[in-house]
Amino acid sequence: MGDLFLDKGKLVDTTSVSNYFIDSYMPGANGEFVKVYLYLLRCASDSDLDLSLETIADRFTCTESDISRALHYWADLGLLTLSEDSGGHIQGICLERCLPKTPKAKAVSASERPAYTGAQLAAFAQEEDVKNILFTAEQYLGRTLSPKDIETLIYLYDELGFSYELIDYLIEYCVSNNKRRMRYIEKTALNWAEAGITTLEQAKAQTSLFSNKYYPVMRAFGICDHSPAEIERRYINKWLDKFGFPMEIIIEACNRTIAALHKPSFQYADKILTDWQEQNVRTPADIKALDQEYHQRTTTPPPSRGRNEFNNFSHRDYDFDELEKQLLASRK
Repeated sequence: MGDLFLDKGKLVDTTSVSNYFIDSYMPGANGEFVKVYLYLLRCASDSDLDLSLETIADRFTCTESDISRALHYWADLGLLTLSEDSGGHIQGICLERCLPKTPKAKAVSASERPAYTGAQLAAFAQEEDVKNILFTAEQYLGRTLSPKDIETLIYLYDELGFSYELIDYLIEYCVSNNKRRMRYIEKTALNWAEAGITTLEQAKAQTSLFSNKYYPVMRAFGICDHSPAEIERRYINKWLDKFGFPMEIIIEACNRTIAALHKPSFQYADKILTDWQEQNVRTPADIKALDQEYHQRTTTPPPSRGRNEFNNFSHRDYDFDELEKQLLASRK
């Protein structure tokens, strides 16, 4: 790879770090990514410094893939603009102005839901849709609903605006995943509401996407307590869409991650899959061949040097009785 062209944008010839970066961007970033960004600021103030993926990787004792991930991370946050060739290789970097992060919309929270009075709950219970919701829930969950369960379902219907059909599918979906606790059902509904899902069609499309694309990886990692977060979806999208790996290859990388670390790590699995991508792995047979090559390379003993250095000397036969006589004679 050749040198990278760095456009200093509107930065002046000093190595300065924006307070916005320190306050808003740095706390949530990987420490290695922060190092890369600070080094780019340094390079922007000194055009004589060499700048390439190779030189940055050497400086921080990591791989070029690690540097590429860091650059894409900051590009996703709008702090950089990357120019790439047709093969996806980074050719140039433009430093953008570091602006305050736009506050995210406030997430829907169960703790902020209204406290319904007994009269309100009784009034809701007279509505036909609510009757159907409560009946359906008891059928799916296989138990009588508690007052708290009833209040939660009315909250989904009244405050979140979920229709009877959407709540029916919500409960069916959770139960099909062996999740019958009302707290889990409520959390899933809040996730849907935050994602803008308000219709049955949207919910079916979302769950189909997650079931086929994301959840096999989450299950392989043993993650069952939450839906994939944005950074986790980004990794999975990269492995499937950018690298083009079939799911069985990704699952194998997840299994090896758990075997090595005894815990899930998307970053560790990404290193495995990036290495396989660079070695053109496409099938389980390719992985097996790499494993055999590695095993042979690490277990084959070094070639024998024949006789060792001690044995290279000629052995001599000594008459120890005669030597003793000579020693006694010399003492006399």
